[in-house]
Amino acid sequence: MSESSGDAIAAPATVAAVTTVPGSITLLVSHGMWNTWTRLAIGHERDARMARAEGLKSGAPDAYVPEFESALQAVTQAAFALDGWYGATHTVLYDGRERKPTGMSGGQLLESLKLAIGKKTLDSGSLREDVAWLFPSRGAAVHHEPKATTGSEHPLASGVVPEEYDRFKAEEAGRALNTMRAVFEGCLATPTPALRAWSEQARGLLSELLDMMPPQQRG
Repeated sequence: MSESSGDAIAAPATVAAVTTVPGSITLLVSHGMWNTWTRLAIGHERDARMARAEGLKSGAPDAYVPEFESALQAVTQAAFALDGWYGATHTVLYDGRERKPTGMSGGQLLESLKLAIGKKTLDSGSLREDVAWLFPSRGAAVHHEPKATTGSEHPLASGVVPEEYDRFKAEEAGRALNTMRAVFEGCLATPTPALRAWSEQARGLLSELLDMMPPQQRG
């Protein structure tokens, strides 16, 4: 197993239901993937910050590469986590309708967040803007099309670097983490009637994940 703090984190399965028939008990289990993606994103955001600090100390010409690799994973994993949260809450927010087996857009997540934590909470900070940033960033990573440009500056580079290295830095990893933080805090603080039962059931897990996050990171 990799020594990366992100790669080293796992999570147990969750009992979803119990069914009984005469003479036997059947446990139905599942695991919320958003939980694992969140833990991985937290670990890789930490790795990105550590890579920045190490790069500033070492002054190595390619010091920006480890930071990029960790930030890339933190940003995409945060998007995967919120995509998973969308699936985990879909039936309670949409009158029992199951999620369609297709990808989710930032706009769909915003609609679910409005139903889950209320428009006032959604609009009270930067969450709406952060979601609108996060999912195009995920798309740029997953569906990448290389394009030659004049490049960008980077805190760990003496000259310019390809724009991809500038798009995924420690600051962006922190912003992705803050996006998840705002969603989970909203679930606990201002759940709508539709989300309230789910929020109470998930309270322990949400609190645990929030406790794992570092203090608010600002880009």
